[in-house]
Amino acid sequence: MKVSIRGIYSTALIGLLQEKGFTIVNPTKSQVERFGITMKNEPDVMIVDSPSDRNCIEIRGSAEVVQELVKTLQSFFEDLVVLHLS
Repeated sequence: MKVSIRGIYSTALIGLLQEKGFTIVNPTKSQVERFGITMKNEPDVMIVDSPSDRNCIEIRGSAEVVQELVKTLQSFFEDLVVLHLS
């Protein structure tokens, strides 16, 4: 799955998701420097900081792809709270 990640949690999330086989695309300059990522493709899903709460992230994409990513994140964070918004 191709993931684009932005925001204050991006470094940690990239490390965790790469460990699980996810491909990081459209990296920022700092992500290229830290991880050596150079891919420029369309993501299947995007992770961004929540504009209303810096303690949250938003995952944007099709329902099935988002669900797969949430399941992976739950394997890392047992106390993860998931809110489904339309």
